[in-house]
Amino acid sequence: MAKRNSNIIHPNFDERRAEERLKFVTTRIRIFIWQEREQKQSVEGMAFLSDLSKEGIGLYVGKELKMGRRIWVAFEKAEAAPFEAKSVWCQRFSLDRNPFKQKELSFRAGVKWVFGSDIERKRYLAFLQEIKNRALGVVA
Repeated sequence: MAKRNSNIIHPNFDERRAEERLKFVTTRIRIFIWQEREQKQSVEGMAFLSDLSKEGIGLYVGKELKMGRRIWVAFEKAEAAPFEAKSVWCQRFSLDRNPFKQKELSFRAGVKWVFGSDIERKRYLAFLQEIKNRALGVVA
């Protein structure tokens, strides 16, 4: 793609960075949530890679998450080791604004990570880097 000529509209335009951002906002990640530690049935959800951060995650879920409640979140497979978190907010939103167009994912929620140890925090950060690399096609 040709570099843009106008510095007025796009100062310091970096095409590589723009493509990276596009991949992050379009890459979906399947999520499984348990609202009780020993709960057998999970609540399924999705998130975009751009909604994951070192501090928490914004996600789409099929069931309301009670604010302030501890939850456990696993990525990609229900069998994956979950991360402990706290529900910070949750609200219903209309299907016309639902990027998945699925009735089952009618809540938008924000959760904050509550790492029990530095090892758990490092495990999450390694996972976050791994999925970013996968989205960008970087081979380890």
